[in-house]
Amino acid sequence: MKNIKFIIFNVFVIVHIMFIFAYGAEIKKTPASTAPSGTVPAAVQPQIQQQPQPEKATESNYKYYPLGKPDPFQPFVDVDIALKAPPKITSTYPLERAEIENFKLTGIMGDNIQRLAIVEILEDGRLKFYPLLKGTHIGLRKGKVLEIMADRVIIEEPDKGKTRRIILKLHKENEVKQ
Repeated sequence: MKNIKFIIFNVFVIVHIMFIFAYGAEIKKTPASTAPSGTVPAAVQPQIQQQPQPEKATESNYKYYPLGKPDPFQPFVDVDIALKAPPKITSTYPLERAEIENFKLTGIMGDNIQRLAIVEILEDGRLKFYPLLKGTHIGLRKGKVLEIMADRVIIEEPDKGKTRRIILKLHKENEVKQ
């Protein structure tokens, strides 16, 4: 296997060297190669066309005609940002589609280590129940459940740079007595 790779490599080198010599011989055959050394043959020099130079404008004979030309100080795209209403973002989570005040706390279960609260809301004419754990997001302004106590849930909600606390209390009619 090594011998085959060595032979292929040598053939490649030989063919490459032959192309280099053939190219060199082709250049020597051209009649422009008789030019003195250090100069580029005329056949190889690019053709440079002399373009007429415009007259230099002086302050006395220059006039600007803006008719039909675009105003350079106007933006290319007409966008009126002030008229566009911000897109209403609707969350995919049902707890984040209503104000916190619309939820009603219906039950709390668990012990001092971990508690689970159940809230209810009227959606599409039907009463729906959702669980709340500590850290759950709720409300339109991304409120967060801070603490679940035996008779209430404390929610912290950002409001114009400040945070406000909302307390959902468990009603006495829903409380189970032991």
